Amino acid sequence: MALDAPAVISVGLSLSIMGFVAWVVVLNAAFRDATWKGVVGFLCGLYLAYWAIVEYAAPNKWLWVPLWLVGAGIASRIALQVGMELCEFLSGFP
Repeated sequence: MALDAPAVISVGLSLSIMGFVAWVVVLNAAFRDATWKGVVGFLCGLYLAYWAIVEYAAPNKWLWVPLWLVGAGIASRIALQVGMELCEFLSGFP
């Protein structure tokens, strides 16, 4: 049974927004720790992920970091799936 496309898109969009907000919170904390860490974290997401897991010291660290990483990952997978299904649907038209 296929899921309804608007429902899947709305779940992907909400996860994307939550992941973006969590990324902004982590990036803001990196800038507060040291400006160069914030700049490098903005330019290189892998460093920001390393910094968030190893150096980010906040009581709610394990709320923001998984929400950023997992939320963005699931949202991108949903967007990829919806895009592929849309291309498949549109390829049937002349």
